[in-house]
Amino acid sequence: MTEFIPIGKWLRADFDTLESTNDEAARLSNAESAFQQNIIVTAHRQLKGRGRRGRSWIGLKGNLFMSLLMPMADIAIGAFSLISAIALLKTIKQLSPKSQVLLKWPNDVLLYGGKVSGILVESGANNQVIIGIGVNIAAAPKGADVPYKTTCLKEHNIDCSREEFISLYLNHFDEMLAVYKSFGMSKIVEIWQYYGYGIGQKISVRLPQKEITGIFKGLANDGTLLLQDDKEKIINIGAGEILNMPEIKGIYNEQV
Repeated sequence: MTEFIPIGKWLRADFDTLESTNDEAARLSNAESAFQQNIIVTAHRQLKGRGRRGRSWIGLKGNLFMSLLMPMADIAIGAFSLISAIALLKTIKQLSPKSQVLLKWPNDVLLYGGKVSGILVESGANNQVIIGIGVNIAAAPKGADVPYKTTCLKEHNIDCSREEFISLYLNHFDEMLAVYKSFGMSKIVEIWQYYGYGIGQKISVRLPQKEITGIFKGLANDGTLLLQDDKEKIINIGAGEILNMPEIKGIYNEQV
C-alpha cells in the first residue's frame, strides 16, 4: 500500500526510483480514486520520463521529477498547463527575483533563454488530471539529441533543494488555482501573457501536418495561441510547437 505524507493541502508519495511519476499517478488515480484528494508523486530517479510530442524526458541526477494528481472538477484541462507553468516561473522568481524567467507557449519555462522545466498534462481515471513536471535543478541535458537550448538552476547560481522547490511550487500552484476559481481562465491568460515571450513577434509553429508562420498575437481566453498570417487572418492554434523564437535580449518583466 502506498504511504502518503501530508504536505500542505496535498498528500505526497515519495519514491527512490520510478519508471515514470506520471505512470505511478495514473495507477493511483485508479487505486486511490475513492479519496479524490490532491496527491503529489515524487521520485529521486526517473528512468522513462516522457515529454510532449512523444519525446523522452532525460532524468539527470539531482533534478526534480514529480506528478500532481487531482480531481478535474469543473476546471478546463487547458488551464492546468498554464497554471503549472506560471507556478514554476513564480517559484524560480521567488528563489532568484532578478533572474530572467519567461514563458514559452504552451508551458515551457525559460531561464535566460534555456528550457529549465517540462510539463506534460494527461487524463487520469475517475475524472482526475495528471500534471507531470520535470525541473532541471542540478543539471541539464546537452548534446545533439536535445533539440533546444537547455539550462538548470545551478548554472545560474540558484541554490535550491528538491524539498524546498516542491514546497514553494505547491504554494504557487494552489495560489494560481485559487485565482482561476475566483476570476476564471481569462485572468490566468492575462498573467501568462505578462511573462510570455515572443508576443508581437514573428514565429513559426509546427502543427501535426505542416508548419505555419505569422505574428504571435498572444493567447485567446481558452489558452490557445493566436497567430496572424500574412493575410492578417487570425488563426487559433490549440496544439503545436513554436520552432523559431527571436533572440532574447535584455531583461523582461523584472518585477514578480
